Amino acid sequence: MKNKSTNQFHPPIWGIFLIFLGIIFLLQTLNVLPWSFWSTLWRFWPVLIIIAGLVVLLGGRKPWLVTILVILILGTSLGIALWQHRSAKPVVTGEATYTQSQAGLAAAQIEVSFQTGKLILEEEFATPNLVEVLYEDSCLSASFSNENGTGILNLKSDRSPSFSWEKHTDWMVKLTPALPLTIDINTAASNLELDMNNLRLTQFDLESSASRCEIIMPASGKITADISASVSDITITIPSSMAARIKTDTSVASVSVDQERFPRNDNYYISPGYDSAVNQLDLKLDCSVGSIKIK
Repeated sequence: MKNKSTNQFHPPIWGIFLIFLGIIFLLQTLNVLPWSFWSTLWRFWPVLIIIAGLVVLLGGRKPWLVTILVILILGTSLGIALWQHRSAKPVVTGEATYTQSQAGLAAAQIEVSFQTGKLILEEEFATPNLVEVLYEDSCLSASFSNENGTGILNLKSDRSPSFSWEKHTDWMVKLTPALPLTIDINTAASNLELDMNNLRLTQFDLESSASRCEIIMPASGKITADISASVSDITITIPSSMAARIKTDTSVASVSVDQERFPRNDNYYISPGYDSAVNQLDLKLDCSVGSIKIK
């Protein structure tokens, strides 16, 4: 009678975990990651329990699958921790200021290209300027033109996404509530906090990739908004004075809409009495992989 081999291949969990720790320590000794990063990473300790469960369930039967899953879980956890730690950085208190007067303007179009950092759009504004931006020195380029009373303003972050931890961009932006505005924002790998409650907004477009966005819509007016996002976490607050019609087109995304305020009607979430409301928001969402919350 032949003895069956008792040798089995076990997933190299400890080896993968040591490589993972070694990479983090290497990046920290090279000053790519700050040592304070551990304050964020330690919160992912439940991942170790998940990995242990995978080893118990599949380790003896499909060690190759466990190995792949462990690498994916650790890589995803590291990516999320990096994002959260970056988002927690305080916005710059100011090394430089850009201002543009609203003199001679009847309306304005504002285009923003913002990458890798934190942008805060504040609600209050009490100066005669169209815009005021508090920012890190040498991280903003701007162009402005007046076309028949409509101001065309382009704001762009000069720093492209980089593997170096220190290369990030922080802006604090204020806009005038005195003029009708259209705002177009293109952003990636960033954290946006946009309080537009008091703005006279007519059109709002947002294209977001791998970003976290908290948006407060204006409390009055007739507004068209188009939001396109991928791998993003978006929260939209609509003031109680604003009626809304919301259309969502999502793929592998989590969508949460306050249906007490915006009950579902065919392909829309829509406020009762929307068609006759004085203040109207027509919102379209096209999102893939991420989460959307509308309240």
